[in-house]
Amino acid sequence: MNLSLEKFIDGFNEFLLHESEEKGIIEFGKGARDFYEEPLDFNDKEFMEIMILDEKEEKEIEPEIQEIPAATALSEAGVKFERGSDNNLMNIKFKDGVLTIPELAVAELTEPLFRNLIAFEQCYHGRSQQITSYAVFMDKLINSDKDIKLLSKKKILANWLSVEDGSNFFNKLYTDTVVKEFHYDKLCAEVNKYYQVGWHKQLEILRRDYVANPWTIISLIAGIILLVLTLLQTIFTIYQ
Repeated sequence: MNLSLEKFIDGFNEFLLHESEEKGIIEFGKGARDFYEEPLDFNDKEFMEIMILDEKEEKEIEPEIQEIPAATALSEAGVKFERGSDNNLMNIKFKDGVLTIPELAVAELTEPLFRNLIAFEQCYHGRSQQITSYAVFMDKLINSDKDIKLLSKKKILANWLSVEDGSNFFNKLYTDTVVKEFHYDKLCAEVNKYYQVGWHKQLEILRRDYVANPWTIISLIAGIILLVLTLLQTIFTIYQ
C-alpha cells in the first residue's frame, strides 16, 4: 500500500485556502481520492502498523515547545500581522516585526479534516508533524475572542463559524497528541525576542495613542512649544 501524503496535503491546502467552502470541498475531494494509490485493505498488515503507535516511541519524552503570547498581546507590543500570499498554508514567516500567515478558511468541515490529518501524522512513523505544528502554533496565537477578531480583521482567518466557535477551534484540536517535532520553534524564539524588547511596546503605545489621533498630536506639539517659550522667558528674565 503506497501512500501519497504530499499529494493529499496539496489537496488539503487547496481546500482550506478556497474562499468558497463548496468549491473547496470539490477541489479537496479530487485530491483525496488519489490519497491511496491502491484500494484500502483494512486487514492489510501495513495499515495496522501505521494505525498503532509503537510502544517505545509513545514513551519518549515530549520536547519543550516555545511559548509565545497571544495575537492581541503581540499586537500591543508592536508585532504587525499580515496575510500571506503563499499557497502553502503552513508557510508562516516572521521578519522585522511582521508575522505573515496565509489565510485559513475555518468552516464546519475544517475541524474533522485537521483531526484526521493530525491523527495520520501521529500514527504514521517517520512523517514530519507539519500539520500538528501548525495547529499548535495557531492555538498559541488564539486564546480569546479578541484574538479571533484581530486575525479576521487582518484577513488571516476567514471564519465562517461564530466568534466563540472559532476561538475554541484550535484550543481543542490537538488534544492528547504527542508533538515530537515542532516546526515553528525557531520562529517562536524570534517572535519572543522581538516581544521582549521594551521599546517596541512603548513605540506601539505612542503610535496608537498619539499618532493615530491628530488632535492629540496637535495638543502635544502645542504643549512642547508652550514649555519651550516658558523656559526661554524664564532664562531671559534671569539675565535681565
